[in-house]
Amino acid sequence: MIAYERGKNLDYVDYFLDNKDMTLRLTLADVACEEDFPFYCGKTCLRKPYPEHSHAYTEIVVITAGHGRHCIDHRDYEIGAGDVYVLYGNTVHGFPEVKELELFNVMFKWGAPLLDRDEFLILPGYQALFHWEPNYRQQHAFRSHMKLSPKGLAGLEAMLNRLEHEYRAQTVGYRLLCRALLHELVIELCRAYPGTQQYAEAHEIMRLARVTAYMEEHFTQALKIEQLARMACFSPRHFIRVFARVYGVTPGRYLEQRRVREACRLLSKYPEMSIAEVATNCGYRDSNFFSRQFREFMGMPPREYRRVGIRMEGPIAPFSASRGNPGSSLAGKPKPPGRD
Repeated sequence: MIAYERGKNLDYVDYFLDNKDMTLRLTLADVACEEDFPFYCGKTCLRKPYPEHSHAYTEIVVITAGHGRHCIDHRDYEIGAGDVYVLYGNTVHGFPEVKELELFNVMFKWGAPLLDRDEFLILPGYQALFHWEPNYRQQHAFRSHMKLSPKGLAGLEAMLNRLEHEYRAQTVGYRLLCRALLHELVIELCRAYPGTQQYAEAHEIMRLARVTAYMEEHFTQALKIEQLARMACFSPRHFIRVFARVYGVTPGRYLEQRRVREACRLLSKYPEMSIAEVATNCGYRDSNFFSRQFREFMGMPPREYRRVGIRMEGPIAPFSASRGNPGSSLAGKPKPPGRD
């Protein structure tokens, strides 16, 4: 399968329908997005199939009318009014069958100047819609998804119409208002998610989402794997296995990464804060052990990171390590490396 990034003057839908062995690769520039404001909102009516494609941004798809089939990662899903999907970059999807299908596309990149992902991590609905559901869908052919009621869809469509109007009109202050409305949209979807599920399997997603949100809100505390597994209604062993399939690391390693990410933020934002204070605020009782953990994740000690990070005007994202700690003490008193 060949990847292709279309040019502005290409009738790309017809072209790719005639060249089915190619995959369309979209960027935000393809939808006339401003380079320093990576955002787009627009309504589309599909009268014919849309080819499989991927993109370099996050996309929220809201179906407002009609029906058809949505192919995501080569699996087909029946879709209709009220369906909501979140698609990340590199997700291959398309619409092989459509019947008067109308939908909103909201496309954006996380981070400045739009959305700070960390602000949403404590919301169970965010964890469900943006993390657990896409991964379940990809790994387990999970067919449950967010389905809004007619009343819920009407309210969301009004919000999307306003967001599209602000984006296209580009009057004074439109970027600030688009950012505020995007925040409102994501929060409303997160709030609505728990009450929109049609299948019993979706309750498992919400339990896991609540556990992950709890971990984000209490990552500096001494969390026990047994406690988290009970919240998910799983055995500890099964909880670790399911969590690792979605996040690529065990719950213990996830919490270690979260602590180091918080340390990066504190080191960059508060130059007057001592290393010992940073360690304490991130849940470490021993500043020497904190420094060793930090070096393991970041490849440099905290003091060096502070010097480099401040010069770069922002924290460096920790790399994703694969080594996990399946022990019962996940936070509050981390275990030294090599004692898993």
